[in-house]
Amino acid sequence: MENNLKKSDENDAMLLIRISKENFRPLAIEELRLRMRMEPLINKYERIMRWKKTLKRLVKRVLIAISGR
Repeated sequence: MENNLKKSDENDAMLLIRISKENFRPLAIEELRLRMRMEPLINKYERIMRWKKTLKRLVKRVLIAISGR
């Protein structure tokens, strides 16, 4: 850690306060553009993960029902 500081929220805030706001502005714009491009992919990924979870549950129930006969 910089300046031998122990990791904490207060120390993080003190380090961040030293950074000029102008240095954050371009990054924020780039992140927004990236987020706009990534949003459809993130949504698709989340939807696929929900489908996967649903299918696993369904297969588990079917297997339990079959083995219970």
